[in-house]
Amino acid sequence: MKVLFQLSLIILLGSCARISSPMGGPEDEAPPTLLRSVPDNGQTNYKGNTILLTFDERIQTQAIETNLIITPKPPGSFKTRINKKNLLLTFLKPFAENTTYSFAFAGTIQDITNRNPATNVNLSFSTGTFIDSLTIRGQIIDLYTQEPAEDILISLYTAWDSLNILTGSAAYYSKTDTTGKYQFKNLPIGEYRLYANRDKNNNSKADSKEEKYGFYPDTLCLNKSLSQINFTIQNLSTAKLRKLSARHFGRYYDIKFNKAITSFDVLSQPKPVFNQIEKDKVRLYRQSENFNDTTVLIFAAQDSLKTSFIDTVNYYFIES
Repeated sequence: MKVLFQLSLIILLGSCARISSPMGGPEDEAPPTLLRSVPDNGQTNYKGNTILLTFDERIQTQAIETNLIITPKPPGSFKTRINKKNLLLTFLKPFAENTTYSFAFAGTIQDITNRNPATNVNLSFSTGTFIDSLTIRGQIIDLYTQEPAEDILISLYTAWDSLNILTGSAAYYSKTDTTGKYQFKNLPIGEYRLYANRDKNNNSKADSKEEKYGFYPDTLCLNKSLSQINFTIQNLSTAKLRKLSARHFGRYYDIKFNKAITSFDVLSQPKPVFNQIEKDKVRLYRQSENFNDTTVLIFAAQDSLKTSFIDTVNYYFIES
């Protein structure tokens, strides 16, 4: 019995002396901080094909392949490797000569504890002897809501490029923040065309049937930094404007189009009274016309892309 008592006492004392990890404590809310990079920010004559970033804590990446904005877009793709506090990007093809590159990492880098995203991680370097320094700034607004458009892809094409937002990749990219504002940095002198779209499928193009997009109406002549380059996005159909139907509706006569129109004008005489009752429908009203008498109407309609369409209809009214 004495032996059993001593054994129980030893077990009890051992369990009392066991040290456990402290519970609770403040959560890590500090984002990773960039300590150094290779190349350095602002470095010229860089000849490597890798980008190395070193942070003050262990990191992970989030959708870096799709959300990292590199301007201009380098040839080929890149591989990502993380080693504790280090992020290494290896590009499979060399950078273009005499070119300034800018990297905007946005929220693609996070710590591994609470997924706090690193903020303001940007890197610019040149493969030539100097860094391009011109900028373009502006804001994107949703036309229908008049609210700032967040997370919109901004695409900058050189004026001599035959591609556009509907057909191919741009030379430079940016994205809007929560206030709808965007910025391009480290641009060379030149002439550019500017587009914006809500790129849902991350293909860097506007799918006109599903995605809102817009464009700045004038060519930008960039020989100094530009600001207040603001414009809107909306649903714009690129389908060719055409008439879907034209028929009487009781004492009215309706002309329906395949898409929304922005204007409707009568080019012939006499001119009937009309009204655009829906975004894609115009209604003619009887005034003094005899029922069942046919009149030739020549009209011109225009869509949001400023594409004009001229056609004729033989309209008439019936007594309903």
